Amino acid sequence: MKQEKTYHIGEVSVENIAQSFGTPIYVYDTEQILSQMSSLKEAFKNINCKFKYAVKALSNINILKLIKKYGFGADTVSIEEVQLALEAGYSPSEIVYTPSNVSFEEVKKAIAKEVTLTVDSLSLLEKIGNYYSDIPIFIRWNPDLIAGEHEKVQVAHKSSKFGIDLKHKDEVLRIVNKYKIHVQGLHIHTGSGIEKVMSFIEGADKLMNLALEFKDLKFLSLGGGFKVAYTKAENDLDIRELAKQLAELLKRKYSSDSRKIPQIFFEPGKFLVSKAGYLLVRVNTVKESGNKQLACVNSGLNHLIRPAMYKAYHQVYNISNTDQGAKKKYDVVGYICETDTLAKDRNLADVKEGDILCFCNTGAYSLSMASNYNMRPLPAEVWIYKGQPQLIRKAQTYEQIMQNQILLNF
Repeated sequence: MKQEKTYHIGEVSVENIAQSFGTPIYVYDTEQILSQMSSLKEAFKNINCKFKYAVKALSNINILKLIKKYGFGADTVSIEEVQLALEAGYSPSEIVYTPSNVSFEEVKKAIAKEVTLTVDSLSLLEKIGNYYSDIPIFIRWNPDLIAGEHEKVQVAHKSSKFGIDLKHKDEVLRIVNKYKIHVQGLHIHTGSGIEKVMSFIEGADKLMNLALEFKDLKFLSLGGGFKVAYTKAENDLDIRELAKQLAELLKRKYSSDSRKIPQIFFEPGKFLVSKAGYLLVRVNTVKESGNKQLACVNSGLNHLIRPAMYKAYHQVYNISNTDQGAKKKYDVVGYICETDTLAKDRNLADVKEGDILCFCNTGAYSLSMASNYNMRPLPAEVWIYKGQPQLIRKAQTYEQIMQNQILLNF
């Protein structure tokens, strides 16, 4: 977002977006998404590498179609995300399905759609051997690494629910050999918001060591979790340095190996869409509470749960007041019947009732994690495409929230 006399997303006035489409509303800058995809392609151009977009980050079908158009595949974690990716135009071969502890009935539905299955438990591997030994699969491992910006998104430590513990390697090999299962790829995902290149390299090193145990292996998936800076004091993951060190690791591991170097997969979500997203809200009330100035808005943790769940920081601007002079300190709080502080101790241009506030970096894990708590409807979505704002999701209505409830006479 940039400021001249007024604030703009792309070339479009943020104030005009709020007035035209109402609030609360999510807005996405497609040029930012394209820029992030381009930077990844450029950084990894010297590595045999493909990217699969993590659909769970932001699951609007138009976003998926845009990302597919640029040549990225789809990383899905549920049968519903698989269906969405197919409806967005992805072929089954472009979709990886990596569920966590789902029922075998769901797995069978995904197999029927011919997408690539990632197996994350010994139990599921045994079932695949019994019923589907002829399909090519990935196996997800737990590499026993701790990385990520918050404990709730560190998913590769020893006691994590994700993947198969490395100590079960021999059991995995036994099952694979018993049923002659075609393992075409190995997978790890360490966490979200990873800034240290070495965290990826350590995981890649472990995965490449495991790869020696599997013949005819074609792919190594290193997951996603690239760090995106939310404050000026933070840094994005250095993707060029990651590409450089990964190339060096591949050369060391495979220089004396007659086998073909596996293709590398990455599954970026937040890295592609986080910076592209903005949440616009309207100030309902401004009040003083103790020594605090509160800007109370028409949204809350039902629409943006990251501050409550991860203590996440999102930059906030008062769009309606472009005065760059003296600021006042506010807590921005929501309208949910909980303590839903969205931003704490923020220096904002003087806030008045009716002002529009903008939360930045809300493209990832924001609307996709939203709920109807307090019976509040989900907001609309708009994207800026080729310089024009377009509605890509209508705001939810009360009737839509109620449509699956069954009224009984008793």
